[in-house]
Amino acid sequence: MLLSALLFWADEMAVSSVLIPALSGWAATVLLVLSVIFLLIGLVFFILIPHPIFPKTTGPNTVSFCEMHWTSPSGRKQFAQAYYPAGSKDGASSLKRKKLLGEADVGRKILHYFGVSLEQPIARLVLDHLAGQGVETNSVADTLPLVSLDDKPVNVILFSAGLYGFPELHAFFAEEVASYGFFVVLLRHTDGSSYLLDGEGKVAYEFTFTRLTHPSDEDWKFRNKQINLRVGDVRSTIEHLRAVNNKNFQGKLQLDRFMMTGHSFGGGTTVASIAQIPDIIGGVALDAWTYPLEVEKDLDSPNLQRSRLLFLNSELWQWRQNLDRMDRFCEKSGGTWKKLTLKGSHHHNFDESPLWFGPLLSKHILKLSGPNLDFEIGLRCIAQVCVRFGRNLLEASIESSTDYDVRKELDDPELIIGSDQER
Repeated sequence: MLLSALLFWADEMAVSSVLIPALSGWAATVLLVLSVIFLLIGLVFFILIPHPIFPKTTGPNTVSFCEMHWTSPSGRKQFAQAYYPAGSKDGASSLKRKKLLGEADVGRKILHYFGVSLEQPIARLVLDHLAGQGVETNSVADTLPLVSLDDKPVNVILFSAGLYGFPELHAFFAEEVASYGFFVVLLRHTDGSSYLLDGEGKVAYEFTFTRLTHPSDEDWKFRNKQINLRVGDVRSTIEHLRAVNNKNFQGKLQLDRFMMTGHSFGGGTTVASIAQIPDIIGGVALDAWTYPLEVEKDLDSPNLQRSRLLFLNSELWQWRQNLDRMDRFCEKSGGTWKKLTLKGSHHHNFDESPLWFGPLLSKHILKLSGPNLDFEIGLRCIAQVCVRFGRNLLEASIESSTDYDVRKELDDPELIIGSDQER
């Protein structure tokens, strides 16, 4: 980021070096002062938002990455990212690492989606800071073959991001879970809730999801239609994995049962997908937004009633009505659904925006992260919950593990509260 600030200042000084000799007196002084101000702006960015550094994964596997593109049977263009185990970490430290936003200038697409102009030099600062351009991940740059260290089929975890969310906001989570042997698929939903551009930089799907802001019957129908579109994306992703398993992944994926997880609207999508897709046998809903769900219909779903799911919530974002809906699902499941809270967390401790914005902005100004929770420790705890829950769900029978308590297997069990704080 400091380099960007200096380059930004150099751009302005280059202009000044041409204009200042042509100006005299006060005009030259004003231009020089403005150039210094531009440098200070860049330095303030550097102080407020340090250049993001990815935490290291803790599992035994090297992690590889691939993009997946296909067309669903209904004719919709679909996109997803996959993070998966690629063998032991021994000797892998010298391999080139993948950039967070890749080589396709994804950062510009993200900022374009949010309406940020890239014509001015200061936009490059925004791109470098807020989009994390140039940040190295833990995944190797070259796509490697899928490797299972224990030679068993590799279990699949599907992930759904929230409104305004996109796969890059959950890259470390996916890497950390994949480093423990899971095949993690980050869906890029086609409902317009995330940037999704075609090869020419045009929005692939329009969905004006911000048009309604107050709860109403009309708004609920709108959101319910949207969440069902997301469930269609999940179903299409499962079908695609089955179609390419032998060709692309040596037939090593376990595709007769799946786990799902997701954040916010993605947590609601997780619940809806479990209710509608029999092959998804459970999952973890991260600080879920349950408003779009068709609660009565979902509660009566045989798939839902025989599945297992954990609601893992933030302590500082949830509200009573949302928690009450979760309680209804937990009661209907006969004890196989549970509700826990990550101590000291805010809503965006469940994505990686605090990593992009830095601790000062994310904790004290933007309120993305809980002020007393170390972001990296919290994120590792969330990933660890999903790893432990996933192993128990996908490797043991549901009947033999209905009383499973994930807290007993965590490195930091004190971070997880057994019930939600009353609102």
